[in-house]
Amino acid sequence: MKAVALFSPEFAVLPSLRTYVGELGVRAADLLAAASELEVPLVGVGILHASAPVLTEIGEDGHREVVEHRNDPEASGLERVTGPDGAPLSVTITLGERELELGAWELGVGRSRLILLDTNFDHQGEAERELTGRLQPSGTPARAEQDELLRRGGEATLAAMGITPSAVHLADDPGIGAGVHLPSWTSADVVEVLGVAAGEGARIRGRDFAERVEQVKIRALWNLRARAREGMVERLYARGLSAADSDALWIGCAGRFGVGTRADLLFGDLARLERLLDDPLNPVRLVFTGDAAADDERGQAQLAKLAELSRDARFEGRIVFAPDPGLELWHTLVEGVDLWLSTPTRGANAGGTFGVRAAANGALNVSVADGWWAAVAAKDQADEGSCARGWTIGGPREFDEQAAQDSFDARMLFELLEREIVPMFYDWNSEAIPLAWVERVRASMRTIPAEFDAERAVRAGFSL
Repeated sequence: MKAVALFSPEFAVLPSLRTYVGELGVRAADLLAAASELEVPLVGVGILHASAPVLTEIGEDGHREVVEHRNDPEASGLERVTGPDGAPLSVTITLGERELELGAWELGVGRSRLILLDTNFDHQGEAERELTGRLQPSGTPARAEQDELLRRGGEATLAAMGITPSAVHLADDPGIGAGVHLPSWTSADVVEVLGVAAGEGARIRGRDFAERVEQVKIRALWNLRARAREGMVERLYARGLSAADSDALWIGCAGRFGVGTRADLLFGDLARLERLLDDPLNPVRLVFTGDAAADDERGQAQLAKLAELSRDARFEGRIVFAPDPGLELWHTLVEGVDLWLSTPTRGANAGGTFGVRAAANGALNVSVADGWWAAVAAKDQADEGSCARGWTIGGPREFDEQAAQDSFDARMLFELLEREIVPMFYDWNSEAIPLAWVERVRASMRTIPAEFDAERAVRAGFSL
């Protein structure tokens, strides 16, 4: 079988290698890992950015504190791609009105190969070296130039390596479908509770969830969730965050904040939010992580508001904003939260698939009917008349004005939390187990990981 190429401006393969800013990189890495296990000869092609901005803090004045993470390819296990003469391989392309020399590095992702391009040659001018200096925000001229460099340089590099792909795909191609590499995102505790055999070569798959979760006792599922929540709180606290109360209902949200994500949907009625979070008998905690492009005004405003509220005496310890979004923190949240919150603008397909990763670890979802969740909600409503694996915000009603839609969705989200979600989580039986909640967790774990397994996405997207 001839190689298949996967081009992506981002790949999130290692915590030490910041060649990503958001979920696009996670999606691309998951496809590489799934293809490896299916023995599909997939070659990823991306850019080795010299550095990546990492958000470390937002000051009281809203100023973002950012440090540059310098990527060290050799320390991360990458090797220079060499030509037949053993010298570092380089190709020359025309970009606009200038010629540009590109080198390449390679990293194995299981059986899959990842090729990362760079322009960091001493004999090239600073402007040329800076083309791969930093991942640029999407929608900007600089990002468009990087995307063109990736396309032209990737094709030339593959040809110089003797690789003629049978097909070329883009990581954000909707035809590939939403898919999560479950072995990468399912905690060891979940794997053990489901009884999946350990050992070299063993891995959890979508069908393991479908076949095994029904056999897990209610108490074991609830204890699993309690351990996961406690572990998350401990890791957040170790980061210096005001995180405590591991018995509370924890709601998580992560992503690239901005117009499409609406991470501030609950912040329009702070008095109501305070009542929700501060109930001494049924406490609720919110944890957010993410960043926004420097030129995204709404995203920056969301971040500033999150940071401000996390320091507000009314919400300190109840709203937790965790900077430094990346693989380690994303793993912490999807493994530990009880409920994954996704509030994208309808039609923006900006919700991402972190909710699938959370579902694999026993969290439920509350989401707008967009992206992958739209399929889940539609199927549940057709079968049951309501969403039996989580909750959908706002239903089918849509407004012409976005401000009216935001206001409506915020009210609907508050009502879901107050009337259904929080009461169900705290409706404990005599053994201190919320039976209805755990059964919903079971339904979610039985179906969502199997439906959105990256192996299925690879088979369907690459026509296998």
